Amino acid sequence: MLTTKPVLYVCNVDDNSAANGNSYVEQVRQAIKGENAELI
Repeated sequence: MLTTKPVLYVCNVDDNSAANGNSYVEQVRQAIKGENAELI
């Protein structure tokens, strides 16, 4: 039996990038856009 499990992507960034994002975070965001996943 297959189950759907939540997927979580965690980006280790500095405080400023956590608040405002950066190019690396945006790349991850674009890469997972089609997934039912959460980016923290």
